[in-house]
Amino acid sequence: VSQSRYVMQALKNENLTVYGDGTQVRSFMDVGDCVRLLEQLRVAKWSGVVNVGVPQTMTIYELAKRVIRKLGSSSGIVFRPYEQAYQGGFEECQQRVPGLGRLRALTGGLQYKQLEDSIAEVADERSKTKVAVV
Repeated sequence: VSQSRYVMQALKNENLTVYGDGTQVRSFMDVGDCVRLLEQLRVAKWSGVVNVGVPQTMTIYELAKRVIRKLGSSSGIVFRPYEQAYQGGFEECQQRVPGLGRLRALTGGLQYKQLEDSIAEVADERSKTKVAVV
């Protein structure tokens, strides 16, 4: 969700909102890549547990910077406490990185769209449709 929200904010030259300190580590996958991999698993009739994701990771703060840079936006970055987005008692997982060994074995290898290409495609689509992202 962060990637789409950040793209919308950057297109409007609004500040990008980072909840927490931005050091949370994530892997960001293009939805088209996810659908393609899930289809490969369906065709293979795989019914077990498998993580789907990308091996490249970055912090939320780095994602925000990349979106701004890629779109040439004049947006800044603002940090907000979790309490402004989540109810009390929320605990952030500092690092969410999928183990991809099983997925790699089941699909014969992993190919992904580059993050910058995905950002550009999301921006293009959002510019055409003017869809609000919350």
